[in-house]
Amino acid sequence: MENAFAAAMDDLFADPNIAANAVYLPSSGGAGSDVRVILKRPDEVASFGEARIASETLTLQVRVVEIQDPEEDDMFLINGRNYVVQGEPIADALRLIWTLNTRPA
Repeated sequence: MENAFAAAMDDLFADPNIAANAVYLPSSGGAGSDVRVILKRPDEVASFGEARIASETLTLQVRVVEIQDPEEDDMFLINGRNYVVQGEPIADALRLIWTLNTRPA
């Protein structure tokens, strides 16, 4: 029997209003692969002394079935722009989705 959560994630990642095409480029080299990603662009507010600085961020979600072991410094090409994974990738509780913090390359 198919996992209902996995099926729901497949539907979300197939939806053109929610997910986008990307090319995954591992930092270890090798061929890139086409993947689907969900882009989240929350503004982050950081304090620096008395100043508060808002910065644009890009967090990607990608299915574990498409990328089994992402690493820091891996890259994604999305709409002609490169983004580098920064920090440790985080898997959800069911190990269906990776959440990746990125920065422009």
